[in-house]
Amino acid sequence: SDSGQSSVGLKEVAHVIAVASCKGGVGKSTTAVNLAYALASLGARVGLVDVDIYGPSLPTMVTPEQPQVQVIGSAILPPE
Repeated sequence: SDSGQSSVGLKEVAHVIAVASCKGGVGKSTTAVNLAYALASLGARVGLVDVDIYGPSLPTMVTPEQPQVQVIGSAILPPE
């Protein structure tokens, strides 16, 4: 049950930008954060996900205004 919320996934996402490399320590997270901030400063709504399961570095680089993730049914609402 999803508490009446519709599951949209990426249906409402217009663009996805992936920052990737096969090498560690080359600045992927720094590039992704700077790109997200630059796009947000231009008025875009952005989301950022760090899928490095061994050592995510985004929590040390950004502090969301609402740090707690909210879960409704099977949907995760991103911090704003």
